[in-house]
Amino acid sequence: MKKTLKSRPNWRDAYRALRHEIDNGILKPGDDLPTLTNLAAKSGLSVHGSRRVLESLCKEGRAQSWQGKGFRVAIPQISLVIATKNPNFGLNVAKLGIEANSEFVSSKMINLREKNAERLKPHKGNKVLLTKMIRKVRGRPIGVSSDYFSTTHLDGIDKIIAKTNSISKALFVFGVNEYSRDFTEVFCRPPTQHESLLLEIPKSQFVFQTRGTNVDKHRNPIQVSCGVWRADCVNLKIEYKKE
Repeated sequence: MKKTLKSRPNWRDAYRALRHEIDNGILKPGDDLPTLTNLAAKSGLSVHGSRRVLESLCKEGRAQSWQGKGFRVAIPQISLVIATKNPNFGLNVAKLGIEANSEFVSSKMINLREKNAERLKPHKGNKVLLTKMIRKVRGRPIGVSSDYFSTTHLDGIDKIIAKTNSISKALFVFGVNEYSRDFTEVFCRPPTQHESLLLEIPKSQFVFQTRGTNVDKHRNPIQVSCGVWRADCVNLKIEYKKE
């Protein structure tokens, strides 16, 4: 009597099934995809075959790999506008109809000789405060910002930022309700170990870095802002308008 041989599972079948769920909104942007072992158990594939399924979805832009978090349905790339006047992460993303929030991480006093601190043109003896925040979209980290403030006029601003998770609200408390971007530079580089952990990406995945100085209406520097952004989640658009 002949034995009936079972056909071996094909990775393309599992790939098509997940692609269907993503394309039809069953799986939403940011949703977790099955782990390699779970997908293997469900589909009968090997772990290698399961990885091929998920990596194929990544290559097509339907999924993203998050370091230490597995694979997730891709978050559509956000066109982040770096505006000339009152640059504000939350408001810029809100205009796109996307849920965004910021989380305060830490603050500390730093050496005045640091390049970014020098851009504030502090007087000798003055202190410069560095704060760090994580920028999130749909609950997923897409950026990390390091912001420098002179304590001459903004002493204690870190406490307000920690309470409100908003730099613009903290500046408003100090009477700065209008400010503008004096200059912006953008470049691409690999993330540091700490940045890769915060952004949940491998160190081999490049990031965008932005650096700029914000000035008040009297053209005095009030903030140096340095952002590191996931290049697979963000498109940067620098908007300059003539006064």
